[in-house]
Formats: sequence, structure tokens, C-alpha cells
Amino acid sequence: MRLVLCAVVLAFSGCSRCNPSGGDPKFRSYPAESYRLEKVPAGVAASPDGRWLASSADEEVLLLEAAPSGKTFKLQGAQRSPHGFQFTSDSRHLVTTHMPHWDLDCEVIVWDIAARSIHAKQVIPGGISALAVSSDGLVACGTQREGTIRVMDLTLETRRTLDAGEHVTGLAFLAERLVGSTRSAVACWNAETGAREGAKKIGGTRLAAGPGLVALATEDGVILFRSDLSELGKIGSTAHVMAFSSDGKYLATGGSGPRPVSLYRVEDGKFLQTLEISGLTYTLGSWVNGVAWFDGGRQIVATHSDGLLLFYQRE
Repeated sequence: MRLVLCAVVLAFSGCSRCNPSGGDPKFRSYPAESYRLEKVPAGVAASPDGRWLASSADEEVLLLEAAPSGKTFKLQGAQRSPHGFQFTSDSRHLVTTHMPHWDLDCEVIVWDIAARSIHAKQVIPGGISALAVSSDGLVACGTQREGTIRVMDLTLETRRTLDAGEHVTGLAFLAERLVGSTRSAVACWNAETGAREGAKKIGGTRLAAGPGLVALATEDGVILFRSDLSELGKIGSTAHVMAFSSDGKYLATGGSGPRPVSLYRVEDGKFLQTLEISGLTYTLGSWVNGVAWFDGGRQIVATHSDGLLLFYQRE
């Protein structure tokens, strides 16, 4: 594992605040860096300030810091394997979920990034199937067994519990609203009061939030919505995971096969390119289970169900 962590640092050279100009982004089709971890990584998230990348290694939370530091850290104190990762908007805290199995009790932990220690911890019954963090520090966790959404603050004190009616598949905060998806519908609530403000009978498997819009992964493709659930259009095909660029102009999706990551322009839904894993050994039917934009949009990072951690570099 030590060799993996030392090598990953090589992918973080360059200025994290770099803002390349001119045209659509173009990434090298093959990973600039790729690593096979001992345990399958549970996903990936990048901090809004471009400094930190969070994933999992050896059933612990792994933090990777961008250059010039290039350091790696393992966060200690969780009693269960990590499953989900979300940074707060100020990049000072990381919220993670931990559970041994989908329908068993789950830990939610808020980490203080600077101290690399636990800020708050709570055990939630029913298995957490979705996680979202708002710009003002609200944490939302959707449960599988109970079909509810628990809204908490950063101390993990429960503010309210919302009834989703069934297994929650995705959550996303957008402006003053919380959007949630299940297998049969997508709905939105007022994040502060908990009042339900709309619903559509469109089932989905995952949600991702961007500036002013959300993406819902469905069996027929990715559907874009505003916070009031008005549709903006459809992009691409079925996706396991999705991530917007920081400016909301582009969407990266993760799927399966030899070209598991796709890149789209949000404005018109234009497909731009695929990112490949050719040359690496992978299992037929395996998939990307996490994708994130990192280093000011200079890299797309993906985690793979075959234990791969992939770094794609912008040209």
C-alpha cells in the first residue's frame, strides 16, 4: 500500500488554481497515473478548493493533498468500512458514511480536515444509501430500510426527518432545496423547513448537484433538472456515478466496460469524449463507482470496482 500512496502524489503536480482557457476541455484518453489498491475503493470526492481528494484504502478513509505538499493521510477512528464521501463547501470538513452492509447500522462521521480528527460521529440504523452536504453545513442521509431522509447539522444533531416513502437512491442540495430520488420518483423539499415542494414520477439510481441544476441517472440516460424539478434535457446513457465540473459546464459520468468514463457538455448535451482503462486488467462487467474533478479541473479521478484508482490528465 505504501508504494501506491507514494506514487499517487506524482499526479498532483501543477497549480490547483490553474484555469485553462479556450474551447472544451480535452483529457488524455488513457490514465496518466493508475493504481490497484488492496481493497476496492468506495468512491471518490474532491474538495471545492481543489486541495483534497478523499477515497478509501484498506477500509480506512484516505486523504490525498495536492501539490506542493503531495502528502497522504489515513483518517483513524471509524469502526466500519467507508462507503460515501462529501466535503463541506468551505473544504474544512469531510463527511463520510461507514457500514458493513447495506441494511445494517451505519456510522456518519464529520472529520476536521486541518486536525485530521473526528469532529462528530453518529450511528444511524437502516443502512445509508445516499449522502449530501449543503453550502450552509446541513448533512442529509437517506436510508434504505426506513425510506427516510435525516437532515442534520455538522454536529450530527438531527434537525428533521423527511419521509421519502421508499429506499432513497440519491440526494443533492440545490440552493434552498433538498432533492431526493427513489426507484419510482424524484422529489424536492425546502431544506430549512422540511416542507415538500414538488415531485415527479421519474425513478433514478443516483443524483449529482451542479451550479443551479441536478443530474438524475435513470435507465434511459441522465436527466438534468432545475431545483423546482423542471427538466432541462437528457444527456448520454445510463451512468453509475456523475460529477459536474466546478463551473457546471461539463458532466463526467462513470459506467462500465473498457471506456468507463464519459465527458459531456451540459449546455447542449454534446458528447465530448470517453476515458479508457485499456492496458489494465479488469473484470468483465466491472464498473466505475466514483468520479470527481480535481486540481482546478486539470484532472478527472475515477475509482473502479476492480480496485483501480485512475487519474486522467487534461491536455
